[in-house]
Amino acid sequence: ASIGFYGFWRGGNTISPQNISVSILGPVSAAAGEELSLEVTIGNHNELDLNSVDLLAEYPEGTRKPTDVSESLLRYREALGTVAAGANVSRRLSLIPFGIEGEKKKIVFTIEYRQKDSNAIFSRVAEYEFLLSSAPITVSLVAPKEVSSGQTFDIVFEVRSNASAVIKKLLLKAEYPTGYQLTEGTPAPAFAKNIWQLGDVRPGEKRTVRLRGTLEATEETERTFRFSIGTQSAKDEKLLGTVFLSETVSVVTKRPFVSLELLINSETVNSFGPMWYGRIISIPRSPTLR
Repeated sequence: ASIGFYGFWRGGNTISPQNISVSILGPVSAAAGEELSLEVTIGNHNELDLNSVDLLAEYPEGTRKPTDVSESLLRYREALGTVAAGANVSRRLSLIPFGIEGEKKKIVFTIEYRQKDSNAIFSRVAEYEFLLSSAPITVSLVAPKEVSSGQTFDIVFEVRSNASAVIKKLLLKAEYPTGYQLTEGTPAPAFAKNIWQLGDVRPGEKRTVRLRGTLEATEETERTFRFSIGTQSAKDEKLLGTVFLSETVSVVTKRPFVSLELLINSETVNSFGPMWYGRIISIPRSPTLR
């Protein structure tokens, strides 16, 4: 009888995290750049009250505040006070997610609480996952399928906003293949000939970047350009903070139209170009030849 009474008394004076429920109501997918609302409900199914309860939310990279899309929202904390035994407390949270279409995002919720007459902090963790159903921008990339070595050609990159709010500090970064030389950019790149600051883009607005340059190659080969676009990093203006899209385009480089190959006693000495390709000149070997 004594053992049974002790077990009943001890069980009634402790709080089990398993008796704390965290319910998160929200969509399974959301459009990037659009406001997402979640309803979080905390239920205390213990026989004792939860004291000094805090609700914490850790948001994924790229999340913005609904009140100001230019401000990052990575953490949220709210003091809920006491949650009585058998009671529920609900909160509605709003955020604007950003990222690549099809990307899986995860929000981690933590419920921190204390027991009566104790300074120890206990916690209960729950996670919520959703997919980004669409990107906040669409991209059009136009480039020739093939060019001759040394030939000047253009690549046109056009971006249009799908978001319902202004996308602030949009940045475009280009990665060039070996042998490419940028001769002109419209508008001019802001940093290192491969980074463009596109500024703030309103809903439905577009930006266009034109690259003009040449590719040098001695043999027929395929070269790939990579473009990444997103918001500017708060720590470094030359870096992308949140990437929205990455696109690639390949250009086949043909051998030059014209070149000259010089042979001495049927041995190749050097190649000169651009001149008429395929013409072979044979010169007898001479000790005075320079």
